[in-house]
Amino acid sequence: MSKKRRVFTVIIAALILLTLGFIWGNSLLSENASSTESEAAHAFLKDFLDAVFGKDVITSGVLRKLAHGAEFFVLGAEVCALYALIAAPKTTGYLQLLQYGLYVAVIDESLQLLSSRGAEVKDVLIDFGGYVCATVIFIAVTSIVKLIKNKKAV
Repeated sequence: MSKKRRVFTVIIAALILLTLGFIWGNSLLSENASSTESEAAHAFLKDFLDAVFGKDVITSGVLRKLAHGAEFFVLGAEVCALYALIAAPKTTGYLQLLQYGLYVAVIDESLQLLSSRGAEVKDVLIDFGGYVCATVIFIAVTSIVKLIKNKKAV
């Protein structure tokens, strides 16, 4: 492995750890603290959200669910990037990585029980859905890039 590739591997691994810390850290917040953060984010983004989606279409609750999906989308992209750096990636390998997204989502909801918040299957599905979307997009993009490279080689 080249030095440049090693550096990228360390950076992506560190980003994964930071993302996990962010996801799980937020799950350990009390219900009041979590609600306060969601309300603050919604207030900050309200004008933008109203302009894009219509007045009061995106509530703080909807924004919270979108944020969960987005966090897991980022995690999925990071895990796929790490896999691409350290292995000879194959589609089946990317698909095997899906289990890790599900594990993280279940742990995430389980941690909410420690902070006296409820755990919901719906939230696990939203989280996992974000992770799956990132994986599918990563597979599609890498497949297209391979096709383009193969056509240029011919």
